[in-house]
Amino acid sequence: MKKFTKFIVVIIVLALTITTYLSFIGFETKRFNNQIESKIKKVNKNLSIELNEVKIILEPFNLKLKVKTIGPKIRNQNDSN
Repeated sequence: MKKFTKFIVVIIVLALTITTYLSFIGFETKRFNNQIESKIKKVNKNLSIELNEVKIILEPFNLKLKVKTIGPKIRNQNDSN
C-alpha cells in the first residue's frame, strides 16, 4: 500500500509541476510559423511577418492553449519605407 501511495503522490506532483511550467513558461516551437504567416496573408495579402519566437502557453483554468509570439516583425508591402 505504501508503494502505491508514493506512486500516486509522485504522479500528482509531476502533473502539477508540468502544468505550472507550461502555464508560466510554455514551450517554444517553430511548427506553427507557416500557419500563422498564411493566416496573416489571408487577412491582408500586403502584410508580411517574420516570427522570431513562438511559444505555446497552457491556460489550465480555461482549458485552452495560447500561442504567443515575441518580437515579430510585421511589414506592409505597400509602404515605401
